[in-house]
Amino acid sequence: MYNLSKERLLLHKGRRDNVSNSKGHIVHKLSKTPLYHVWQTMKQRCANPRCRGYQWYGAKGIKVCKEWNDVRNFYEWAMDNGYEEGLTLDRVDSSGNYEPSNCRWVTMAAQQSNKSNNHTIEYHGERHTLTQWSKLLGIPRTTLSNRLMSLGWSVERAFTERGAVL
Repeated sequence: MYNLSKERLLLHKGRRDNVSNSKGHIVHKLSKTPLYHVWQTMKQRCANPRCRGYQWYGAKGIKVCKEWNDVRNFYEWAMDNGYEEGLTLDRVDSSGNYEPSNCRWVTMAAQQSNKSNNHTIEYHGERHTLTQWSKLLGIPRTTLSNRLMSLGWSVERAFTERGAVL
């Protein structure tokens, strides 16, 4: 595991100045960190049409803010906003850009609940995804899905009836 706090300390002790190597590239010592991979992937999916995720990001007009073109700025934001290994970068508004006011660090489960293709179900004034309802009700997701999609049950019946569905 890479010690991000040690690297952060190096950045704060004067390493943020534009030190360049012999090829003119800025030296930041972040390229082998997991956070650098997150930053690279974010940029690629927004800017590179050959990137596997481009169709869902760049092709839809989603961009990375100018400030985050420098990995050091992204790194500082991440460290100040709850980054930990194992969390994923999530856009609060899934149709918005990658920028400090629209991003947060969440678990993969939380991120899956914020996808633009999720269908939510409203029941008793609460709106959740099927997976979230499954956890809240203690009913397997597949059971709920079968009741609603295959059997055509009402939300009320699917959520309240106990027992297995054949």
